[in-house]
Amino acid sequence: MNRNIIFFIWVLFFGCYEPANAQKITVSNDINIRTNYAYDIFPDIKGNILFFHDRGQEHLFEIFDSELKLKTTRDIELPAKNAKIVSMQKADTIINIFYQWKEENTFYIGACEYDEYGRALDTIRPFYIQESITSPSVRFVASKDKKLIMFFWIESRNFHYIVLSNDFSKNIIGTGKVESKEFNFRSDFVSLVLSADGKIFLLGQKESSWGKNSDEKIMVLKIDGNQYGLVNVFSKEYEISQISAEYDEINHKLSLAGLLSKNGGESAIGYFIHNIPENQNLGEIEVHPQLFSVEFMNEVIGKKNTKIKSIADVFLSHHVLRNDGGTLLILEIRKEFLRRAGSLAMGRFGDVYSGRGLIDYYNEDMIVINTHPDGSEFWKKVLYKKQFSQDDNAIYSSYFLYTTPSRIKLVYNDEIKTNNTVSEYVLDPLGNFERKSVLSTQYQNLKLRFRDAIQISPNEIIIPSESTNKINLVKIEYITAEQ
Repeated sequence: MNRNIIFFIWVLFFGCYEPANAQKITVSNDINIRTNYAYDIFPDIKGNILFFHDRGQEHLFEIFDSELKLKTTRDIELPAKNAKIVSMQKADTIINIFYQWKEENTFYIGACEYDEYGRALDTIRPFYIQESITSPSVRFVASKDKKLIMFFWIESRNFHYIVLSNDFSKNIIGTGKVESKEFNFRSDFVSLVLSADGKIFLLGQKESSWGKNSDEKIMVLKIDGNQYGLVNVFSKEYEISQISAEYDEINHKLSLAGLLSKNGGESAIGYFIHNIPENQNLGEIEVHPQLFSVEFMNEVIGKKNTKIKSIADVFLSHHVLRNDGGTLLILEIRKEFLRRAGSLAMGRFGDVYSGRGLIDYYNEDMIVINTHPDGSEFWKKVLYKKQFSQDDNAIYSSYFLYTTPSRIKLVYNDEIKTNNTVSEYVLDPLGNFERKSVLSTQYQNLKLRFRDAIQISPNEIIIPSESTNKINLVKIEYITAEQ
């Protein structure tokens, strides 16, 4: 049966004056991933959607049109047998594939461009060559607009980096090596942010010594051209248990956000937002805590408890910057429980071991916090959901953050099963929200991975639906009176 189908699902009215919403849903035929190590999806390459298969020694593209009909398949040849793909990036109308490989005592990083039909447009061009006995593990980060990409690796206590343009030219914007006595790039590294003009921000955290929580601190190492400097970030009364950084391209500042805990615990008692201006002097910064009230914590747990002091199992999952300099944080309650397997239970890797357990995953309520540009709180809301799955690494759980000019939407599976309802929370800038049904997967045999969805326009997203050894691409197009 041809799986390429188009159908409309109408959502119920939420009041007499609310315009009706509809979604156009398009589903591709089955894509075989039986021998895949990984896959990736590249939408809107001159109207085509490219599905990339990584099968170890074999790499190929399947090319689909905008209605998810298969057009052709194309094999990809790597430059050497030991070549490793470091990154694949869409760049306007092409895809750049970046490789690393080693020949004798020489280490290379290079790139090749591919068009909307998966055809190579040029031979492999090395942009970094170094004599080396070993081959370092190269990682990457892209700027938010995807116009710059940075490759980095660590050798001894040295941080090596290359920044280049993510286009056909691959012009090198900057390259260098940094050594810091205070920032240990191997043990302290948390994340990295690359601005649109090539500034680099490394986020690190010193783990506390045994029984000495006061030793714990956050570090921001800024690299700008040939200069770098370190800023230490701390909370006087509380511990920073989770940390995130985003660069604000409009207001030219680094936004730091994190959760706070106390007395070595992992449960959150509050959060903080702190903005570091572009011209911030080096030194130390104390963050200002925003603590959760007892009333709000009771709202999260769903019952009254006057002795509650923190929120357990909460994770900072999204850190979104507003154009006016404000910040939106999205937290999610996540739990994992290990169940003891039977005495002859088969482990996930085929071994028989009575001590191995199986895992229950719970992805539950979401907390949305909106702050003013100075970091003070504007509003916060609790959005209820309850997802449960077993032994699947929670790949069908959580949610997808979908943005439109006037709203944000959090789209998720109500239940983790094949016959399921997909719902969404729609929030406006003032914190007003409503919960809507989007579609039903009943009789469609779909298992949607919303965590891996891709927004391709203000009103379209593509979601992979994955079941045993196969993928279907699912495109949802929102048809509303107001996006």
